[in-house]
Amino acid sequence: MNAEVIIVGGGIIGCAAAYNLAKNGVSVLVLEGSDNIGNGGSTRNGGGVRQSGRDPRELPLVMYSIEHIWPHLSDMLDTNVEYYQEGGLCKYTYGASTDYNKVLRTRRNTVTPLFKDAFIIAFRNGEKMNINEAIANFKKRRNK
Repeated sequence: MNAEVIIVGGGIIGCAAAYNLAKNGVSVLVLEGSDNIGNGGSTRNGGGVRQSGRDPRELPLVMYSIEHIWPHLSDMLDTNVEYYQEGGLCKYTYGASTDYNKVLRTRRNTVTPLFKDAFIIAFRNGEKMNINEAIANFKKRRNK
């Protein structure tokens, strides 16, 4: 197999580099030591995109990605990456449903020794909404 670029590591950085190179017509080969891509540290983050607490050498990349990549990533990949920004925090979400019981099960299944808590947040038409209003809407739909 021939490639113009060989990337060692199929984590978030390796996959992002490979995606963008291939998108620009470069032939790429990604070498990953495990059975799955993104199976190392990339799968063990806490659901936030942050600048604080990082090695200072990472800051330029993080700051660039918060401004230029994350807000457009769903459109770039043609899939909902469930990212949103609230105040100074950039977050992404896990799971989506209009069934309140399924939402509760997802929350319960998300809490692990690694993730001590998970929060239910509600959106309407892409905008965050009051959780109590969302619960009332769930109950109304259930009683119809």
